[in-house]
Amino acid sequence: MVPNDGKIENDLFNTAAHTPKDRTALSASRRASADLKMIKATIAGEPTKATGPEDSPVSRDFMNISASKEEHLEVYGGVPGKNQHTDEAIQPVSMLLLRAVGNSLPPRHSAEQTLRNLDFVLTYEEAFPNLSRHWFLNRLVDPQVEHQVVQRLQQANESYTIIPFDLKSYDSHVYRFDLLDFPDQIHSTYSYNTYTGFFLGLNAEDRIMRDKLVYTANVNGVRNEMLNYGRHLSSAEYILPFDGNCFLARNAWEAMQRDIQHNPAAKYFAVPMDRLVEENAALLSGSYKPNPVEEPQIIFHRTSIANFNPNLPYGRRNKVDLLRRLGIKGIWENNEGNKWDVILEAKNPVAEIEANVIEMTGTAGWISRLYSGNKNAELTDAGASTTRVRMRRTAISTLLDRLDLRAAVTLYNFTSNTMLFYDEQQLYQSHLLWKNGQLQNPMINSLMEKAAQSLNEGPWSVVDKRSFGCGPSLSCRDYYNPWPYMWPQRNESGSIDWTREFVMNNGEILPGSVLYTEGSEHFDYTRLESMQRNTTVLALAYAISANQSYAEKAAANLRVWFLEPGTRMNPNLSYTQVAWVGNPPQWRRKAFGTIEMSGVYFFLDAVRIVEGSGALSILEIHNLRRWFREYLHWLYMSNGRKEASEFDPNGGIPEVFAPNHIGLNFDIQLASVAAYCGNLSLAVRTIHRAVSRLDAHVNSTGAMPKEQRVGSCEHFTALALNGWSVAARVASSIGIDYWRRFRVANRNISKLCLAMEYGNPLLDNRETCAGDGAPIDPSRWWPLFFEAKSRCPHLETRYLVQNERDPPEHSDFPSHHNLISGSNMPYSGVAPFWNLNLPP
Repeated sequence: MVPNDGKIENDLFNTAAHTPKDRTALSASRRASADLKMIKATIAGEPTKATGPEDSPVSRDFMNISASKEEHLEVYGGVPGKNQHTDEAIQPVSMLLLRAVGNSLPPRHSAEQTLRNLDFVLTYEEAFPNLSRHWFLNRLVDPQVEHQVVQRLQQANESYTIIPFDLKSYDSHVYRFDLLDFPDQIHSTYSYNTYTGFFLGLNAEDRIMRDKLVYTANVNGVRNEMLNYGRHLSSAEYILPFDGNCFLARNAWEAMQRDIQHNPAAKYFAVPMDRLVEENAALLSGSYKPNPVEEPQIIFHRTSIANFNPNLPYGRRNKVDLLRRLGIKGIWENNEGNKWDVILEAKNPVAEIEANVIEMTGTAGWISRLYSGNKNAELTDAGASTTRVRMRRTAISTLLDRLDLRAAVTLYNFTSNTMLFYDEQQLYQSHLLWKNGQLQNPMINSLMEKAAQSLNEGPWSVVDKRSFGCGPSLSCRDYYNPWPYMWPQRNESGSIDWTREFVMNNGEILPGSVLYTEGSEHFDYTRLESMQRNTTVLALAYAISANQSYAEKAAANLRVWFLEPGTRMNPNLSYTQVAWVGNPPQWRRKAFGTIEMSGVYFFLDAVRIVEGSGALSILEIHNLRRWFREYLHWLYMSNGRKEASEFDPNGGIPEVFAPNHIGLNFDIQLASVAAYCGNLSLAVRTIHRAVSRLDAHVNSTGAMPKEQRVGSCEHFTALALNGWSVAARVASSIGIDYWRRFRVANRNISKLCLAMEYGNPLLDNRETCAGDGAPIDPSRWWPLFFEAKSRCPHLETRYLVQNERDPPEHSDFPSHHNLISGSNMPYSGVAPFWNLNLPP
């Protein structure tokens, strides 16, 4: 199934800011930390509004570091020297129990875990002598959940600190493709065709999410803030910076007290954890027997100096790192982790720790970890541990996908109506100038001339090939274009002999299988390209001139190709790049075929313009988007990434794994169609990850070795550079800048700029690719020349390189893209009037 099933995203969280009323409940004054921008609770004797009435002794004790021990114990009903649950009289050491309330991570946790477990603690955890509680709300991404947590804490007269989640800060962190084992590991065929490679691919996903996860989960960051709070803003002797789902039972507290008092020299205590595998109510039963064998929490003496490593992400040995540095024994001693964990810890060391720290550690009591809501993940066997890891990975990926989507929608106004290639604001400004008679340049004049001609062209349909044969499916509504290097064998009458397979013909291309060549009326490729370009020209002319006849003609094209029952294309490309092979012969896809729909990125911008013109009815718009949802399902399921169990060794490698321009254009097409269909999450995820291809596609000199096919190198290089130009434009719609990724150290420029400089003969005096013969039309490089000049600072003053490859008619290169007609470029994937997308 296509992720999100093509439905418009609606789970973006409530992005409204907290009201002043909400914020005043936090404290009477705020203390800001420069890097975490924390909202601190009121301290040092001032009455607090965060914890209830000013005369509340509980409130005063939590927030006033000058409160006496006697008052503290009196508040909780404790009396020094007495303990109603034991025979021995003890004087409890003072403790500050801090909990970090974080985000629930379904399916690892129940979606209600955060609030449900908070309610349980506030209702059933006792108030122990000489123990204070304070809560840290750790970057809760859902403002509604944060508000509900605050309400509960206020009603219980509990103090708290909020570490806010800031969407702009989150969005500033990028996916770390530089941490992969090798360039573009996430799109590697190794991840596809081997079982081990599949799981290495999952580990690669963990790596690229590192920076975003470190910020969002902030697992060690909040632990250090809790330590800082305990050491500097309280008088407690022992600090307990625990996870938010920990529950302290009386017998556990008593065991802690005994163990700590029996080992007064220790500054660090491991607190083994008991993981509940049933509902929390089990803790209230007198027959409950804890099993504290899980990774422990840690108690710190206030004079301790050790901290957690803030650079380690959630789920990657973040606490184990400190346990090992403290010399605390456990199963983690023999668990070296994977290679990346070890490297990550080594690259991000934390040196602050006592020289003789091993002599300062002990074990104290135990703590219960409340039920996550997922029993299968809470068992203690090895299988359950693996289940937890897999669910945690899924949960993290899902959370970051939701946050990426939220950033795209909230910060960049990304919707299904967002134009991904053409600049909507620039089109509107051009319309105003046209309306006032102020818009006259060769490009606009050419657009209007071409639009007038387009009124007399088309419409087109896949059924137009009926008189030549409908192709392998025998349905003329199926798009059909053969693999161009195999020819049918014919019988004595000259008809195709379907009993014999197609054969190679000395490398010659089958007539009509290439765009705009003789015989192309037999197939659908040229027909599709003509329909897309004609419709786009008409839509652009309408956007600038407001001439409704252009929109009406464009709408007619859409009806015939996509909507009318007798002429509509079936929503798939199953019969493109196919050949009749085998004995007996059968149809098989021989190459990557979805590239024949590579112009969909600009075409769907045109569709959006037509939809907004009123030339299509609401029902027609609905049916048009339904067609593309069905096409998206086919595109994703037939060519996208699959689970290991879905791999088909006979079905060929999906195009998502293609290492050259094919894979890049697949990403562009997937993101474009998903965005138009309202599957914004899939579009955003694809855009974020597509840039990973750049590191493997372009080497340190700017060359693209995977495009060096003899006889087609120039063509493929142009396809690839155009693909990256388009991908960068699409990515900019959600605030991602491909032009700045993967800097080449010795040049201090990005790989994309380097590729544009090296690959474009108008910018670099390189030789024609070996074996290519004559160079391709120089005008093919013009869009890339002007795009690179506008995006790459080091090319701002670079002029056209004149060499023997430039024919005399191109020696006077236009000084501005507006002087170029954008219509005479019928190349696959190049948008008509591409210069409308560049700055005026």
